[in-house]
Amino acid sequence: MANSEHRAPSTPNGSARPEDQVRIAAITLAPEALGGVSEANGVVWVGFTENAETYAEELRRRFPGVRINVRTVRHSGIELARVEAAIAVVMRRPTSGIVSLGRHDEDDFIRVGVLDPASEESEKIRARFGGAVRVQRDEPLKLC
Repeated sequence: MANSEHRAPSTPNGSARPEDQVRIAAITLAPEALGGVSEANGVVWVGFTENAETYAEELRRRFPGVRINVRTVRHSGIELARVEAAIAVVMRRPTSGIVSLGRHDEDDFIRVGVLDPASEESEKIRARFGGAVRVQRDEPLKLC
């Protein structure tokens, strides 16, 4: 299957979910500007860093039966992936106080869980990545 990497996941009846169809179209329209795609209560939410209304018009034209709301976000998914990768490198250090790291599509930032939000490491993360991160207290995972 040459194009299998471009197919949207299917519902049990074999049709692609609207959220996934919109995600693929949004990636095609504006990969560098796409912030994320999520679904809530039958509405597909799409974030773009620029030209959000222009992209919204195109997505609504392509998917007339889908309720699509578009918002402007500060950070693209590509930018947030780079930030997350850079912080993951720091997190792997044995002396790091970072205990969790993640993001959901609807977030316009990376969540960084730390043992001490007032630590020098936490301040450096805030200074380097600004609004692309939310540093918050978290506890390390306890293994049973």
